[in-house]
Amino acid sequence: MRRTGAVRNFALLALVGGVLLILLSWALWDMGRPSPAEEAAGGGRVQELKMFCAAGIRAPVELAARQYEAESGVVIALQFGGSNTLLNQLQVARQGDLYLAADVSYLELAREKGLTAEAVPLAHMKPVIAVARGNPKKIQGIDDLLRDDVRTALGNPDQAAIGKRTRKLLTASGHWKQVHAHVTKTGTFLPTVPEAANAVKVGSADAAVVWDTTIKIVDGLEAVATAELDKGSVLVTLGVLASSTQPTAALRFFRYLAARDKGLVHFKESGFRPVEGDRWDETPELTFFCGSVN
Repeated sequence: MRRTGAVRNFALLALVGGVLLILLSWALWDMGRPSPAEEAAGGGRVQELKMFCAAGIRAPVELAARQYEAESGVVIALQFGGSNTLLNQLQVARQGDLYLAADVSYLELAREKGLTAEAVPLAHMKPVIAVARGNPKKIQGIDDLLRDDVRTALGNPDQAAIGKRTRKLLTASGHWKQVHAHVTKTGTFLPTVPEAANAVKVGSADAAVVWDTTIKIVDGLEAVATAELDKGSVLVTLGVLASSTQPTAALRFFRYLAARDKGLVHFKESGFRPVEGDRWDETPELTFFCGSVN
């Protein structure tokens, strides 16, 4: 009996020792494991992600990118331009990790061209007429943009989302041909919405069609809402590019920017109307319900 008890004690000690050894080994492995940023590219550390971003969305994206860099150590290299200009660049170069457009229609085109792998909506905005604070020319609607004493700046429809949306809305209302002719004669077409807004700010234009969010970013402007433009709400949308060589890292920042307690906070503070979004979790868990036959 004593011999049997000794054997049992020895076996128990061996078992406990084995468990402790396993736990110690796991702890040592975990200490040497790469960080989430390093794991993002399959174990090799990700140094930088390249993101193409519509110029009118610059303010919240820059804030979110700098915050993410501080938290993860991954640099977000931002390139700004008109949504369509960036889409054309992506189609030629087929390089980069993320693409943020001011209108979901550009992500739909990108998907059709095989340029994007994933997409998520971020926020809503709509076009308005921007005028100098105090509205010195007393502009009240689209018809006022046709006056001889009003110089108007519009986004180029072939470069900027605001220009494409303006053309679509004013074509539907019957104003586009007249507005286009008047702007061609006395105003200017510009490649991005910030440039159109700044034209009013510096006085080289009396009015511009911009996003309502732009008014809150550029000092010295106020908005004039019109029935024709109110119908043109757009959905700011982010996509992961099929060309990304580090898609897991790209998808992580993609989720970060779309999280209601991370990236979307900056969108709200910048005057956008963000979507609801999920809460940020670096390693989220999914509940997957599966039929027993599968």
